[in-house]
Amino acid sequence: MRNFFGLKKKAVDEENVEKNLSVDAVNVNIGEATDNLTPTNESRAEESIEGFVLDEKDPKEIFANVTSDSDDNSSVAAEFGEKIDSHIPDGGLQAWLQVVGSWCAIFMTFGLSTGTGVLMQWLSKNYLADISESQISWIFSIQLFLFYFLGVGLGPIVDAVGVRVIVIPGTIGWVAALFIMSACKKYYQFILCFSILGGISSACLFNPSVAVLTHWFSTKRGLALGIAVSGSGVGGIVFTQIFNNMLTTVGYGWAVRTVAFVVLASGVIACLTLNSRHTKRSINWIEAKPDIRALMEPSFFFCVFGLFFVEWGLFVPKQYIVPYAVMEGYSRDFGSDLVSYLSVASVVARVFAGLLSDRIGSFNLMVVCAAITGIMSLAVWLPAGSTKGGLLAFAILFGGFSGACTSLSLITVPQLSNVKNAGRRYGTAYMIASFAVLTGIPIAGTLTGNGYLGMIIFAGCVYLAGSLCFLISRCLAAGKKRIF
Repeated sequence: MRNFFGLKKKAVDEENVEKNLSVDAVNVNIGEATDNLTPTNESRAEESIEGFVLDEKDPKEIFANVTSDSDDNSSVAAEFGEKIDSHIPDGGLQAWLQVVGSWCAIFMTFGLSTGTGVLMQWLSKNYLADISESQISWIFSIQLFLFYFLGVGLGPIVDAVGVRVIVIPGTIGWVAALFIMSACKKYYQFILCFSILGGISSACLFNPSVAVLTHWFSTKRGLALGIAVSGSGVGGIVFTQIFNNMLTTVGYGWAVRTVAFVVLASGVIACLTLNSRHTKRSINWIEAKPDIRALMEPSFFFCVFGLFFVEWGLFVPKQYIVPYAVMEGYSRDFGSDLVSYLSVASVVARVFAGLLSDRIGSFNLMVVCAAITGIMSLAVWLPAGSTKGGLLAFAILFGGFSGACTSLSLITVPQLSNVKNAGRRYGTAYMIASFAVLTGIPIAGTLTGNGYLGMIIFAGCVYLAGSLCFLISRCLAAGKKRIF
């Protein structure tokens, strides 16, 4: 097996006996790991470590070099991944401070995006009354598109220069976008400041804050991500109530400026607490490119498109449940309360989903939660959406199960990756999903006729399609394995 890998050995003398015994043990482990490789993957592994001097390296680096270019060896990496991740703290004060910082960053970005339904409804009746809901929705969908799309390029930069170098400019840009937005009245002005500047800035906050948790947590990663992502649910509650109460009392300008001050406070906490454990001297621009070749792996392909379908329907009820409630004859206050109920349920579900994923498997949970979310739209919102009880039930159930899907989506993609390519695959998946959030809200806006019937069916069907894709991915990756 050593000859197969082309490993170069030094002469063994009496002083190096103990050292070479440990090297032999590592070779046995590598030999066992490569038994499951295909000929193609074996050749890749051979090329990746050709000329490698074994007894000058740490065993963790040995295994990392074997798997660095083997994108299809996720099963091998999963089996031996803990050998590489054993140095991750997985707890402690500094690790949990990263969760606090990540929570604040997600609260001020994803949370604000969740809480803009009331603002969209207000704009459609005031400054942008002469523009259709579908056109207005582009203001928010473009921001979300950039929010997701830019993630693939930010990972290598964070690895090279550290998370704060990205988060601090992101905070400044996001706060500036909101203060400028408070003076906007024209459609193009909203596109420039909120959609473009806000989208780029929020991406610099959200993506690094999620990526940094993988540097600090291993076995507790699901719980850490679940807690951090719950910030979006809390943000949905806070920003929805700010917009609902202040738009009619102090006016649009100070309502948006109040949101900007809340974002500023959260950004300061994020900048002070977020910190990378390791940085490199140079940026690996290869990792900044999407890994399209990974889509040739069937399990990863279906996982990515499962994520696409889930994200396609995620923001539809959150953006349109307020105008839907008003259309049904209820007050805007009741519509904003529905968003708050949805967000509260989302907060609880995201934490528990992260905790349960470590016990019963993230894919198992994702398949169930995505299916139930789709069923809620078709079996609750569609037939009972005209009643107050039906809307309340839908808001709570949709918020809970869709929130669980949001938390689980951050875990499923890395689960199909090894340590070396997890960041690049994560960025690739969300780059593709960005086109879902770009088009989902405008498509739903064109389907708001006939009592929002088409929009509700669209929201339900895309979640069911996502559940099916995750089920296929799970079966291809794990077969009959119970926990995955």
